[in-house]
Amino acid sequence: MSGNEHPQPGQGSTRGSQPSSENQRSPAKSYLSSYLLPQEAARLVQQKLGASKVCPNLGLQLHRYIPSAVLQLSLDPDSKASPAARQQWLRDLAQGYRPDQTLAQGYQPDQALAAGAYQRWQALTQTLNALHFEAEIDWRMVVGLGGNSVLETDLTLHRNYSLPIIPGSALKGLTRSYAEQERKISLSNEPENSKELYITEDDLKRIFGTLDQAGSVIFFDAMPLNGKAQLELDVMTPHYPDYYQKNRPPSNDQQPVPIAFLTVAKTTFTFAIAPRSSSSSDQADAQKARDLLELALADYGIGGKTSAGYGYFHQAAKSPAANNAPFQRRGRRGPWRKRKPKPGNWQPSAPNSSSVKIARSYSKS
Repeated sequence: MSGNEHPQPGQGSTRGSQPSSENQRSPAKSYLSSYLLPQEAARLVQQKLGASKVCPNLGLQLHRYIPSAVLQLSLDPDSKASPAARQQWLRDLAQGYRPDQTLAQGYQPDQALAAGAYQRWQALTQTLNALHFEAEIDWRMVVGLGGNSVLETDLTLHRNYSLPIIPGSALKGLTRSYAEQERKISLSNEPENSKELYITEDDLKRIFGTLDQAGSVIFFDAMPLNGKAQLELDVMTPHYPDYYQKNRPPSNDQQPVPIAFLTVAKTTFTFAIAPRSSSSSDQADAQKARDLLELALADYGIGGKTSAGYGYFHQAAKSPAANNAPFQRRGRRGPWRKRKPKPGNWQPSAPNSSSVKIARSYSKS
């Protein structure tokens, strides 16, 4: 063999020798591994994960280690896999995330790692003299539903610890939108203890900042209390898929395909807002921003699908600020909140309700 010639994969040292039968390329379908990875890489991943075959990081599960069956991957372009695989996979992830359950196999988050991340977050925010309060989700919440994901649905998670979080940028945007639209805000429902908060244009610029100047308040990402969160599976069903995908008119002969996605439910979050400096003006702005955020979470909600009841908060029962005025206001909370539910219908804060019951409540009211 000359110096410029090298044996090809599967060939011996003699030029022109044929590949052995055991090294011959297998049929293409055998290369469809459990994960969307090269066959050897997928084998190493499964070997590393151990008997459970599940990565303990939810973010990696949703963005990197998605089973082939979940993505309906097939070498036959005419075949269409059932969405049941995706639904079952997400259901297993949601069940494994519950802190009060232990699964013999399947996804299990590292609770010690999550608790440590929460404690470090608390230490950081306390060092910056942040104001804290705790609030619990009324029903369900989904932040980042339209994020960039091959699943076409997403959930905002902490990059390193894979905890469900609410980004500080989202909280700041919600608070500013609430302050800009309300302007004159009542902080109490009791006439004898009436207290109103007035928001001027100068207040908006000073608190939230402009393109040329940073705001006087810092909004931190909201973290699940003690690093504990619970996920639940939900489903949305577009009835006219060809209208969105093939530019066809909507018609009743189209086949709706249920799309399963993950939501955060029955979880208490801790919120932190810090003054940018130690000046009395910035500290007063931080208190004002905290009051606005509490009201915005109760009245406007955060995340996607707020018109269907997602993303609304109430004061956590064990929070030291449980008797504070802002969360006592139960004002505008979407059009469905204005209707008084009849006996037997779905209650907004019922923990075991489902989206099916919401539709029934609409139809009967």
